[in-house]
Amino acid sequence: MTTTEITVQEQKYKNLYSVLTGEGMKKQIAAALPRNITPERLTRVVLSTVQRNPKLMECETKSFLSCVMACAALGLEPDGLLGQAYLVPFKDRGVLTCTLIPGYQGLMKLARQSGEIASIDAHPVRYGDDFEYRYGADPSIRHVPAERPFTVEGGESKWQEGWAPGPITHFYAVAKMKDGSVAFVVMPTWEVDQVRDDSQGYRYARDNGKDSPWISDYDRMGCKTAIRRLCKYLPASVEDNRLHRAIAMDERADRGIDQGVGEFVDVDSLPEVSEVPPPALDPADQGRRLKLGGEPKPRVTVDTSQVTEAKEPGSNG
Repeated sequence: MTTTEITVQEQKYKNLYSVLTGEGMKKQIAAALPRNITPERLTRVVLSTVQRNPKLMECETKSFLSCVMACAALGLEPDGLLGQAYLVPFKDRGVLTCTLIPGYQGLMKLARQSGEIASIDAHPVRYGDDFEYRYGADPSIRHVPAERPFTVEGGESKWQEGWAPGPITHFYAVAKMKDGSVAFVVMPTWEVDQVRDDSQGYRYARDNGKDSPWISDYDRMGCKTAIRRLCKYLPASVEDNRLHRAIAMDERADRGIDQGVGEFVDVDSLPEVSEVPPPALDPADQGRRLKLGGEPKPRVTVDTSQVTEAKEPGSNG
């Protein structure tokens, strides 16, 4: 990265910083956030995320700030580390926009906060696990993961070398209500893969050789898919509908359509981020322009007719 690029990126970050920490944006974030998160904390998380992924600074301003406000309204921290939510740049018709992707940890957090659920979790099932389930009038589910086998040599127990967990066969999510009842869903991998293949983000990454959580973190995405399906059947709180809003946003992102942030966030009153003008061309870059096929430097003619030749000291004439 050249010095000019670093300067432009630093200026973009300063402009974004001044907007996010300004009083107007701070008041809007505070009004949307739940009580357990402060505006200062969310702002720090967002700025740290931008530093880890500078591509976010190139996103269309309104889409980025809308995603920040959606995080505030949902009470999710988009750090990408805890798995609550992710801010993802996505190019749509030549314009780079920001998309909010709720993580499976975020969905579980919102489910627990709904007031109806005591616990919720999701797991992959691997070949060799002891796993059985049934639906109907008497539903039940049982899962005992396979343990790494060991051998006994000379009276000493040793883990078997070269052992690896089997391939994933199913994903499931299970929730226990506060009244003691249990709800669960089971999805075989072929069904999870259908959801993955319908995701616009995954198809774009696959076709363009880009990274995708479906590629780098298939286990977690499979668990999220099972949780998302389970949450549709869980009781919704009249006072707190953040879980179902997050699910709707996630599904719209998969289909590549507008996430509907404006349905619960006032996006029209969001501030603007100052644009950074393109840098002036450094004189040192003029020679490189010619090599790259740019406009040649203007020809300079120097009149040397009046210049006399310098003589060495002590010479005659």
